[in-house]
Amino acid sequence: MSRVERLDGYLYCRIGANPTTLDPAYVVDVLGGVIAAKLYNGLVRLDDDLQVVPDIARQWSVSDDGLTYTFVLREDVVFHNGQRLTAEDVVYSFRRIMSPQ
Repeated sequence: MSRVERLDGYLYCRIGANPTTLDPAYVVDVLGGVIAAKLYNGLVRLDDDLQVVPDIARQWSVSDDGLTYTFVLREDVVFHNGQRLTAEDVVYSFRRIMSPQ
């Protein structure tokens, strides 16, 4: 069997089926979730020891009653088109995921 050349800067994954979607607002299957987790960042992530660590957020706090989370975003996060991430982008993402449509 010949070895396939791998290009730097690319992620190669062998999958046995097609995911239902890669849209993080609509992922409901494990395969789609695994792939989407490699494509998109979150406010926080889990490290190798399953500890919550910063990702897009550089720090956060939780209110005394545990109902309000306040995130401070990193300033160096940009979209693929070079546009800087804003708090409004994060709010939009949460509203989209929570929308019943």
